[in-house]
Amino acid sequence: MALTKNSTFKAFALLLIKVAVILYGATIIFWISTEYYYRSFIKICEERNKSTEVSSNDDYHYYEKDLLKAVQHYGQLLGVRFPRNARTSHIDCGRLLHEDKQSGHVKGLASSRVELSDQNRSMSCEDIRARVLPPKPLQTLQFGVAHARIVYESYELIEEELRSSYHPQNVFCYAIDYKAKEDFTQKIEKLSKCLPNVLVPTTRYSIGRTGINGTRAHYECLKALMGYTGWEYVMLMQNYDIMIKSVYETVSILQKLGGANDVHVRPCESYRYNSSMKWDVQSLKFFRNEKDMKPTQRNASLTFARGAAHATLSRAAVNWMVNTVDLTKTFEQLDLNVLGVDEVLIPTLQVSDSLDMPGRFTAECVQKGKVIGFITRVETWSYDNSPECRSKHYRHSVCVYGIEDFAWLTKYPKLMANKMMPSFDYGAVDCMHELLFNRTYLGQVDQVWNLTIYETQPYACHPTDMVPMRKPITDESKGSEPIVLPTTPSDPFSDRRPTQPTLPVLLPLLPILLTTRPSTITMSTRTISTTTTILTTDASSSLPTFTRRTLAPTTSTISPGEDLTVKWTCSSALVQIETNYDWDPDRTKIYRDLLDKNLSLLQKNSGKSLNQFGRLLRKAAKVELGDRQLYGEAFFLPKIEQPCDELKEFVRKAVSYSKDIPRAIVACRCETAVEIYKVKPQQPSMFEII
Repeated sequence: MALTKNSTFKAFALLLIKVAVILYGATIIFWISTEYYYRSFIKICEERNKSTEVSSNDDYHYYEKDLLKAVQHYGQLLGVRFPRNARTSHIDCGRLLHEDKQSGHVKGLASSRVELSDQNRSMSCEDIRARVLPPKPLQTLQFGVAHARIVYESYELIEEELRSSYHPQNVFCYAIDYKAKEDFTQKIEKLSKCLPNVLVPTTRYSIGRTGINGTRAHYECLKALMGYTGWEYVMLMQNYDIMIKSVYETVSILQKLGGANDVHVRPCESYRYNSSMKWDVQSLKFFRNEKDMKPTQRNASLTFARGAAHATLSRAAVNWMVNTVDLTKTFEQLDLNVLGVDEVLIPTLQVSDSLDMPGRFTAECVQKGKVIGFITRVETWSYDNSPECRSKHYRHSVCVYGIEDFAWLTKYPKLMANKMMPSFDYGAVDCMHELLFNRTYLGQVDQVWNLTIYETQPYACHPTDMVPMRKPITDESKGSEPIVLPTTPSDPFSDRRPTQPTLPVLLPLLPILLTTRPSTITMSTRTISTTTTILTTDASSSLPTFTRRTLAPTTSTISPGEDLTVKWTCSSALVQIETNYDWDPDRTKIYRDLLDKNLSLLQKNSGKSLNQFGRLLRKAAKVELGDRQLYGEAFFLPKIEQPCDELKEFVRKAVSYSKDIPRAIVACRCETAVEIYKVKPQQPSMFEII
């Protein structure tokens, strides 16, 4: 009996030893595998840090492409951040605003310019809308502005210019050069198929370097634009024009013209038109209906002038050009293959007093040999010996502005600059686009504009007895918010890359939570106050229409330890962990899987998962990647069955384990609603953003 008991005891002890060995071995394997994951993660980061460009996210290199694409498809952003191209991420545009061209920083950037050629980017409507549509609802304009642009190459620039000036009330027309490559043509045409306020005329012209057929191409756009309501001015543009005023600034400036056309006018050289031809209205068959002619116009002739191919015309003037007069014969007689032939028709119509085009000026200045400037475009010629071409680079005798010209262009009162080319200096292009983005979406004020200079232009304040009475511009959109230019300077580029590490605004990641039952989705946006603005959109519509309502603060911003008032069971959730660093957004399956396992353990009331999760987060936050500032990661949880407040509390405690993790965001989808919880660590960090 004693022997049997002793044998049983030994067997039991041996079993315990085996179990201990197995557990110890499993623990060792677990720690080795975890360390392997961590070292793999380090290797991924090092590989990314050594790379010269980040192409995995199609230039949106902050978060996963599929999440960003999903949210931008519906036009909803919880936070707003300019999508910098990875190749220009080293350029501090805010610093360039205040630096002289002679500074070492500017010289260094000029000596190693960023050149950007055409890239392969997705041309699905979903991706186009994700890149172009506004990141948040825009303020109602007093009127829309149409853009009529002749294009033939550099699709990326054209799309980014569209994004920079996009507003639902604006209309964009692209007249494609007949000689443009087929791939470029297809991309521009795809824009018109994906966006309702983008159009491409079916009639195309071969546009020569002399400007031949340039005015015809613009005219095709003018005819097409008359089918769109809401705009009151149209800007005639060329391929490499860059807007240097935001959407709101442009409207505020054009309001001061009071309906006058903005056209560059100067005396016309005789070689620019055939003086042997007849230029009276009868010979030109100028008026479509003789009943529209005044008695003084029956024997009227054109008063020739020339100026620039660029101009800004009132809607009334365009309507007159398209519906009142017939320019067919005039175009035919002006078709001379001489340099600057596209600079004649619009200035001529502008100063031909007897023709009485709405918004016109007078011929008196031209007849006296005077030159009348305009506010539409700034351009620098090589023979002007102007110091304004600081890049010292010219194309066809016209300055191609570079990074050295960025600072003074941001302060220049005109509406656009000709020209900037990504193939020469994409850094200058990207900085200008970032500037307009910040002015439009972040309320940045880096320049105070004196609107008096616009309303005192000679063509804007010309005596009314010499210019047709202009109807006041009305707001067809019935908006009630006035458009005013900023009057108080603030810190420019304050929402971009600061001097000390800060966290970016939360990027939009929630629409990935949607199932095939769209219904109505509600999301909160970044706000300074405790009240949260909610953007509501019908997910079944192709383009978003926004309404506003307010949620109680207790459902949006939760401090550590605060009880939730809403206890919904999640059907899915998204957790975003923000750190002082970043890791490759395309290689995060390791941490996503670990989080899934942790939540599974949490449901079994295991505290070990919390410790493991916090430890992994601490390790992730301590990864050092040289001087690269990084931003965070998101974990999508497709299926969880637990109250959202439990998930929030779990993440809050996990984040509190690490002082290096400033904030986490938890988004739970419950039925048709999405609730957002901002979770802070128990001990605030200097990087904290609310």
